[in-house]
Amino acid sequence: MKIRYAPSDYGMTFDDAWELSTTWDAEDLAWIVEDCADDYHSNHDGWESSWPVDFTIWDDQGRELGSCEVERDTVPVFRFSFEHTQISSGFVV
Repeated sequence: MKIRYAPSDYGMTFDDAWELSTTWDAEDLAWIVEDCADDYHSNHDGWESSWPVDFTIWDDQGRELGSCEVERDTVPVFRFSFEHTQISSGFVV
């Protein structure tokens, strides 16, 4: 199913909204909006947005399917580097 979506505060109309293909049917709005949020985050600078974000979603005929608020979970990422090296018991730590 092809849909169009936009963050509600962007003031975008159906004609301006981003197109997205999804495997969900129109009645699966909760899943569709998660696809929209992922696309927005990954492809439209959504990582810079203040979340939660409200999205408006239209079908490919321009009928509004709904508006939904989406929250983004934060997943910490830890990286190790060798900035400080000590020798302890013959091992580099």
